[in-house]
Amino acid sequence: MRETLQRLVWVGLLVAALTPAVAAGPAAGRIVIGAKNFTEQIILGEMLAILAEEGAGLEVVKKFPLGGSHICFEAIKKGEIDVYPEYTGTALAAILKLPIVPDRAAVYKSVKEAFEGQYGLTVLKPLDFNNTYTLTLTAARAKALSVKSITDLVPHAREMLLGCTHEFVERPDGLPGLQKTYGIEFREVKALDPGLTYKALAEGKIDVCDGYMTDGRIKAYNLQVLDDDRRFFPPYQALPVVRTEIVRKHPKFREAVERLGGLVTDEEMREMNYAVDDGGKTAEEVARAYLASKGLARHPIAGAKVSSHSGFLAYMWDRRAYLAGLTAVHLQITGIAVLLASLVGLPFGILLSRKPQLAPASLMIINVVQTIPSLALLGFMVPLLGIGAVPAIFALFLYALLPIVRNTFTGIRGVDAALLEAARGLGMTDRQVLFMVELPLALPVIMAGVRTSTVINIGTATLAALIGAGGLGEPIFRGIAMVDPNVILSGAVPAALLAVAADLLLARLELALAPRRRSKR
Repeated sequence: MRETLQRLVWVGLLVAALTPAVAAGPAAGRIVIGAKNFTEQIILGEMLAILAEEGAGLEVVKKFPLGGSHICFEAIKKGEIDVYPEYTGTALAAILKLPIVPDRAAVYKSVKEAFEGQYGLTVLKPLDFNNTYTLTLTAARAKALSVKSITDLVPHAREMLLGCTHEFVERPDGLPGLQKTYGIEFREVKALDPGLTYKALAEGKIDVCDGYMTDGRIKAYNLQVLDDDRRFFPPYQALPVVRTEIVRKHPKFREAVERLGGLVTDEEMREMNYAVDDGGKTAEEVARAYLASKGLARHPIAGAKVSSHSGFLAYMWDRRAYLAGLTAVHLQITGIAVLLASLVGLPFGILLSRKPQLAPASLMIINVVQTIPSLALLGFMVPLLGIGAVPAIFALFLYALLPIVRNTFTGIRGVDAALLEAARGLGMTDRQVLFMVELPLALPVIMAGVRTSTVINIGTATLAALIGAGGLGEPIFRGIAMVDPNVILSGAVPAALLAVAADLLLARLELALAPRRRSKR
């Protein structure tokens, strides 16, 4: 038993030593591209990736979808991503906290000067389209209420439920500023994922939602866009934000990306969004087709397989290599976290069993971590550790700790006192009692804690995709953004199977570690 535990410790130390490799930044000749967690951003991220590969000959690392504007901005400031698409209005109001102005050129100038002067970030030429915020109702509801503008909506708002993105609830260029400008108050505000707001509106689950002018689902769901008659919302032109070091190091990348400047009209972006959200195409296919139509990328190889949504199994099979890679990353992140939690939790649980007076306070402190919502904990990690695997592993480590510590303490303390007295009566030292009596008898309880931690962590690790750690959360969040069950399930099903497989494997390990009983003859 002792030798087996020592082997596990050495394996855990080896895997932990390899952790930096999981989160290592890009090597020379690579570029890390980020994007936020909604369809249009993912399409723009794919455009940047294609231009980097074909226009500049760079190896691309994709870290998207990321959680939102501030996660992307923090990541690029810390050098954890090299480029991401931002919007002029978002940069002005949400990031720089500058006064909102309606003039496109003035907003771009302010953002460019501030990003370059304060943060050392290069702002490239903006695209043409203006993905400004809007408020939308169903066309039938708008007609019945004779509502055409936000001012028209104000008298009805107190009877309405607003569904909007989480960012819109907090941003100064979102709901707070809208309320101040129009004096509008809604009966209730419900925060939703960007991919679900239009669907909820069309199904009557909300009365009005925030929207984006370039979203193809406005037309698909027959929605009425309300006129911003007081011109509150600033312009939202997409523009690539790049670390200045990358621009200097890879001038061809800048040349390739700047060819996008002034391209992509509102209607073209709307059509691309619709092709992904409702047309069954992938963001990469749509991005490549558009760039090829403008002479900025090679056309898809003739005879290349087109993505199919004919069935879930066919969809999974078409993406088997991609999903296998995500599963490996997911397993690595959770495996390292649980191993580290075991390396810390087992000795700490043993210590508490020897000093039980410390147990209540210690377990309460560890338990406090469990009360922090997983998304919030991951969010706390970003300012401290940045994005990627390291903050994800640390957060998962904290979540895995409590069941392992508690079960180790409980298992050892639950060993029959008469057996311990007998062992000491035979002359065993405390060390011998621990490794030859207490740990073997407590093994089922201890392993139950490890198994619980592992299964919970595999599920929780899907959230790590929002901070760029990869894994099976990537297709889940992309699927939510696209409202595509096949894409969601392509991440959820492997994660569930991985949890079952890990639990079965640990059950086999428990049997292997359990003391063997000699059969009676």
